[in-house]
Amino acid sequence: MVLYNMGMSQIHLKQYQQAAQSLKRTVDLEPGWAQAQLNLAILYYQHLGRQKESIPHFKKVLELNPNVQNKQEIKKIIQKFHPQKRGVDLE
Repeated sequence: MVLYNMGMSQIHLKQYQQAAQSLKRTVDLEPGWAQAQLNLAILYYQHLGRQKESIPHFKKVLELNPNVQNKQEIKKIIQKFHPQKRGVDLE
């Protein structure tokens, strides 16, 4: 929890590299924490230009929380980097 809070504070301070380190350590320690996975994915995708690195975290979010608020946007991001075969849905 301390690492997560530190990472979120670093995001607010625009210390994105440090935030990525804190959030990455958080999800390494607690891979089942959907919100931490989501915030790390967003950080990679929007602030650090590491879009491909965001994909496993976005996928993990959908796995952990299939009803996540921005589900359709997350699916579009995943699809952009990992197109599925026709008829296959990202569940």
